[in-house]
Amino acid sequence: MDKQILSLLIKVGQRKHIEVLQEGGEVFMNFLQFFKEDAKDQERRDTSEGASQIDQVSRLKIQFEDKTIEMAREGAPFSLTSGQLRTFDPNYSGNIYSMMGPDPLFIDQVGKIDARNCDFGDTALLILEPKTFIDRLIAAIEKEKHFYYFDKVKYYDEREYSGPLDIFHKPQTYAHQLEFRFFIPSQEKKPLTFNLGSLEDITKMIPAQDLPKLKFDYVQRVA
Repeated sequence: MDKQILSLLIKVGQRKHIEVLQEGGEVFMNFLQFFKEDAKDQERRDTSEGASQIDQVSRLKIQFEDKTIEMAREGAPFSLTSGQLRTFDPNYSGNIYSMMGPDPLFIDQVGKIDARNCDFGDTALLILEPKTFIDRLIAAIEKEKHFYYFDKVKYYDEREYSGPLDIFHKPQTYAHQLEFRFFIPSQEKKPLTFNLGSLEDITKMIPAQDLPKLKFDYVQRVA
């Protein structure tokens, strides 16, 4: 994606971790399985993380001894309101670093951070120069000779969509997170840490509870 289209990056977490990020530029990338299986809080945990395909189920048959129960979206005694099959590719393994990435479209049409994002922690770091931050992180990753991807997450309706998924797909229920992520493919299930140096020149720290109070607008629009 074009780094220039991001208006702002926001990292939310516990104050002690955000201070380390701002003062020393420490970027901690946890492994994918942590977010799928181990994360305790609702905002971080996503059991569909790493899925490569989703298919909608139109009919379900349940058998028990000599009894059969059929459920379907149409034409069955019992209604199947929703059902999905997900395929997980073992190659979708690696490390993730997630931030909020409100873009110009969000600012123009919505313009307000959802309060649910405050659940990530008590402190938010506003990264006021997204391109500079991304360039510094890329340099640190390339120094360690890792391959990487970065992009905004695309959200899908898990009750309606059937088709392929990649590491930048998440269910629509997470759309309020406005996620922008880095991904480093790896089969090693362990965290990675990169040090970018002080970010105090391009960031501002605020209480996470103040995020919904932020107001976005363009001072000048180009016709």
